[in-house]
Amino acid sequence: QNQKDRAQQKKEQQQSDEPEEIEYYNNGYVRDRDRLRPVVPRPVQPVAPVRPISPGRPGSR
Repeated sequence: QNQKDRAQQKKEQQQSDEPEEIEYYNNGYVRDRDRLRPVVPRPVQPVAPVRPISPGRPGSR
C-alpha cells in the first residue's frame, strides 16, 4: 500500500506541477532547476536577432 500511496502522491505532484510550470513559464520566472529548461525557449524569442549570429559564428559556441 505504501508503494501505491507513493505512486498516487507522485501523480498528484506531477498534476499540480504541470499548471504551475505553465504559470512560471508564462511569467518567465524559474523556481526549480528543472523549470529552467521550459523557460529557456522563452527568452530565445526576443533574442531572435542573435539566433542567426549563432550559426554564422561557429567559434562562438
